[in-house]
Amino acid sequence: MSLEVDRRAFRLLPSEEVRWAGASRARARSERSLRLALLFLFVTANVAFLFSLVLVSLGEPGSAEPLSLAVLLTVLAGGLVAMNRFLSHRGEYVVTDRRVIVRRRGSVHAVDRGTVTFARIVWHPKIPNVGDLELVVAVPIGPLRRTQRLVFEAVEDPDVALAVCRGATVPSRPSDRYADLVERLSPDEVVEWGGHPQGLLLGWREVATALLGVVTLATSVLYGVHIVLLLMELETMGLSPFSAAWWLLVFAVGSSFALMATVGATLVWYGSVRARRQGRRTEYLVTSERVMIRRGHAELSVDRDRIVDVATTRAPLGKAHLHLVLESEGGRGLSASGAFALFAPAREPVPPVFYEIGPGDVETLRGLLLGRTLSEG
Repeated sequence: MSLEVDRRAFRLLPSEEVRWAGASRARARSERSLRLALLFLFVTANVAFLFSLVLVSLGEPGSAEPLSLAVLLTVLAGGLVAMNRFLSHRGEYVVTDRRVIVRRRGSVHAVDRGTVTFARIVWHPKIPNVGDLELVVAVPIGPLRRTQRLVFEAVEDPDVALAVCRGATVPSRPSDRYADLVERLSPDEVVEWGGHPQGLLLGWREVATALLGVVTLATSVLYGVHIVLLLMELETMGLSPFSAAWWLLVFAVGSSFALMATVGATLVWYGSVRARRQGRRTEYLVTSERVMIRRGHAELSVDRDRIVDVATTRAPLGKAHLHLVLESEGGRGLSASGAFALFAPAREPVPPVFYEIGPGDVETLRGLLLGRTLSEG
């Protein structure tokens, strides 16, 4: 990888030395929420268009309203796609001996390397050695709390870029989302503890998602029964079975039923089956230098010198959530990792939290990370 960069474009100081440089190598993947929103808009537009055709075929007035809705939803979906492509513009990234710099669409953003509190890699779902590297800076908690982060979108070998940001030895093994966590360690790193979450492997968000899916499925069943009764009633009122209008109506209401049933089943699967599977595959690792957490395609890395305290909150079945309290260099910012929030933070983004660990593991981790036990604390 060439380290020749446009120093003026990145606004580098004359004394700064470039340690790593890269750019987005693949189009940043669309977020799951965007894909679901597009699916919903297109299916709803299709249903509205079919209802418009039904009214036209029956010679009834009012076909312009559903047709206008279909056009509006299609335009909105196209706008979302265009906006996503604009926001996912290819970026250029540089790591120097002092700063981490992101240049995108002519604007330059930078943070000092020493202020980075933790990092997160989200691997590309289709390209094994490509992923997003997110660098998060701890900021004051309370009224001044906010999010400060830089993201390297779709870069090759993001773990190499992370090692350079940390000032650590670059891993000898090629980057791969399938590699074990221990294969990403520096040669002088030693594993001191490893584990997995236990218990239900579900948070309140997952349970709420599954319940919402059950309600949606029940609603789709009631809707389907109502539609069958409505079709039977329309046939008695003169609507010819298997006519063009009949088929259009069947396709319209069938699409609505399929959309509702699919959304409900997906929510149930996402909040129960997938969530528990992701929980079983979650890995916790404590080395001599850092804390690493992996869940799905996301990996978290926290240097141990950023951990100033830990906080525990209750979890079901006698387990506990262990939140890492982090600070930036010089104590200029503090992150409690959701320890003081009313609800535990979402598990999917992989925050600095050990979810659902046993009391013995809490004692062990407290001793490893802080050098003291509960009784001493």
